[in-house]
Amino acid sequence: MANEFVQARQQALDVKSLLRDGQLGQAVRSACQAAQAALSPALSKGELADLRRILEKVVYVLNFDPVFRQVCPSGVIYSSGDEKRLVQTLVQLEGSIETTRHTLEAEERAAQASRLQDILDKAKAYLEGEDVKKAVVFLRKSAKEQAANFDFIMKLGQMLYAAKHFSEAYDIYELAQKIRPEDVVLLNLMGSCLRQMGKYDFAARFFSQALDIDPENPTLLFNAARNFIDGHKWNQAQDLLKKALALDPGFEPASKALRAVERHIFGY
Repeated sequence: MANEFVQARQQALDVKSLLRDGQLGQAVRSACQAAQAALSPALSKGELADLRRILEKVVYVLNFDPVFRQVCPSGVIYSSGDEKRLVQTLVQLEGSIETTRHTLEAEERAAQASRLQDILDKAKAYLEGEDVKKAVVFLRKSAKEQAANFDFIMKLGQMLYAAKHFSEAYDIYELAQKIRPEDVVLLNLMGSCLRQMGKYDFAARFFSQALDIDPENPTLLFNAARNFIDGHKWNQAQDLLKKALALDPGFEPASKALRAVERHIFGY
């Protein structure tokens, strides 16, 4: 038994399961590969006859599938011995299916982007109208509905942070943390929320975790130092500010903060 026949028979058998799994493009490709094998001179007369009977069943399965009929309303015509035309037809259909898939995916991405923008616009309107309670409820609900969309959840949190609703922003960021627990930007924002809430010890944990991941980030060092400053931990703040300035000597906010910290330490 030729290897080509064994492989082609399996490819033909795969068509039905691929259609059942919603993989129309792969089903057509598998059918096409089986049909191409029928053109191989390596097949014996008996194998070719068997494969042609199998191909008739494959074409029947394709034509009976409702999704396939949407792409090919007239169905595929095949008769034994006409494998070359069958291959040409299936190749054309595969290209059409792929083009349709890309178009549908692009349309879905555009529709999703529009839906998400509508959510942002609605939340912004609530916040601008100072209807904070309604905004928070809406944003939490939206974040949970988009539980796997890290970037979108971050935008929702940033809206609350910018509006100085730090506790509510922190709650939103906790949802984002379930997706990317070691994201440095997120850890920095969570620490910043806690700092603004006066929870300096808890904030320090987030800044420390972020610095473990990105220890040479001047902005992160500066934000962690600000948390120590607010908590009146001058020596820890001094150490971090010096590190930030060693990495970025022109970092003026860090220079200004260091001068203020050293006035507290040295009393001048």
